[in-house]
Amino acid sequence: MLHSAVRQATTLRLPLDRVLAVGSLASFAWLLLSDRVPPLVLLLLELYLTF
Repeated sequence: MLHSAVRQATTLRLPLDRVLAVGSLASFAWLLLSDRVPPLVLLLLELYLTF
């Protein structure tokens, strides 16, 4: 059964890096919208994006 699940996952041909990037952006956006992101994280994100 596990072998068939792996075979189906490989036939989808989804790039893993893009799936992870979209997932992390969606989770960060959800945390940002629900006001659960600490201000320090936002400051570090601003510093990262300025350089």
